[in-house]
Amino acid sequence: MSRTIETSGAALAALCIAGMPSQANATVVTVNDFLAYNSGTDTPLSIDSSTANFFYNSYFFYGQKADFGSTGSGLTANNGVNGSATTDPYVGGYTPYSSYTVSNDSGTLQGTGYIQFSLFNDHGDQEYGYASFDSAGDLLSYTYETAAATPLPAAWAMFVGGTAMLGLVARRRRKAAA
Repeated sequence: MSRTIETSGAALAALCIAGMPSQANATVVTVNDFLAYNSGTDTPLSIDSSTANFFYNSYFFYGQKADFGSTGSGLTANNGVNGSATTDPYVGGYTPYSSYTVSNDSGTLQGTGYIQFSLFNDHGDQEYGYASFDSAGDLLSYTYETAAATPLPAAWAMFVGGTAMLGLVARRRRKAAA
C-alpha cells in the first residue's frame, strides 16, 4: 500500500514541476479611436506595442481618401478590406507593410468595414484583431485579443512545491530500501 502512495506522490510532484497549464484567459480589448477619412493626416497606431505597427492615412487626392496599413510588427490579412469582425486568426495569411484603401475619393467605404490584422506585442506574442470603419471610411475603433500571461509567483510556488515533493518521495524510497 505504501508503494501506491509513493507512486501517486511522484505523479503529483511531476505535475507540480511541469506546471498545470494555466487557464490563460484571453482578453478582448477595443480601443475607440475616431479618425476621419477627410482629416488630411497620417496617424501612426501603436496597438499593444510601444512602437507603431499600423497607420491610418487620410489624404487629399482628387478629393478625400483614406488608407489603413501595417508597419513595423503589424500585418494585415490578405483579404484586405473584405475582413470580418473577429479576433480569430484569418486562415488566408497576413502581409507585412501592406495597405488597403478604405474610403474612395467621395468618402464611400470600400469593402465590408473591417480589416483583420495581426501583430507582435512587446513580449513577442502574436495577437489578432480587426479595425472597424463606418460608411464613409472613418476609423472608428480597433479590437484585438491579448493572452493573459501566467503569473510568475504562482509558477514559482508550483515549481518549489513539486521539487520538495520529489525530494520527499526520494527520501522515503531510500529509507524503505535500507
